[in-house]
Amino acid sequence: MFAYSARLFLRPLWSDDLSILFDRLESTFFCDEPKDNHKNDIARYLREKASLLIQDRDPTRPHSGIFLRGEGEPTLIGITGIADECARFFCWIAAPFRGHGFATEASRMMLHFADNALRLSQLTAWYDAQNVPAKKLLAKLGFAPKEQIFSISHWEPSTISPLFQGASLEEALLIENHLYQRYLPKKKSQTIAIAAATLAA
Repeated sequence: MFAYSARLFLRPLWSDDLSILFDRLESTFFCDEPKDNHKNDIARYLREKASLLIQDRDPTRPHSGIFLRGEGEPTLIGITGIADECARFFCWIAAPFRGHGFATEASRMMLHFADNALRLSQLTAWYDAQNVPAKKLLAKLGFAPKEQIFSISHWEPSTISPLFQGASLEEALLIENHLYQRYLPKKKSQTIAIAAATLAA
């Protein structure tokens, strides 16, 4: 999918984008702090899933890099797309670029494409139930809260959580705040509630 707005440019991610995407993911998850073995495991996981995302070329389930336009080359600041059979919408902006309305702007372009090109009757979005900005974004886009899907508890920092096994990159991004702010440096166990919202055509 290709789309433009006043500030942003959306296009499919290419192999040349991988190194920048890796940097964005790792700096957001780890805030450039030194990595221990557990953080290295998560970094490897993120790299593997990001590589798989770029290889996926299903035209009915598009994903796009979100690029900030400027005088020079556009800057990769996030990713957005639609995944899985349930048409699950996702949007992620790297930490340094948050708070400027980029997620709203990029999301509206992706949702316009889903409605006009893909003719999807309904979209679903998963979000961390404690993530207030995510709730506000989905409400602004017209999504209606649906239900809590599942919860994860008993995180062990010495291993990758069972949530990661077989999970996609966008599913890992759901719990980004928990990974860095709560689990890695502090608590060994806590519950993460994942909720859903829907948007009808």
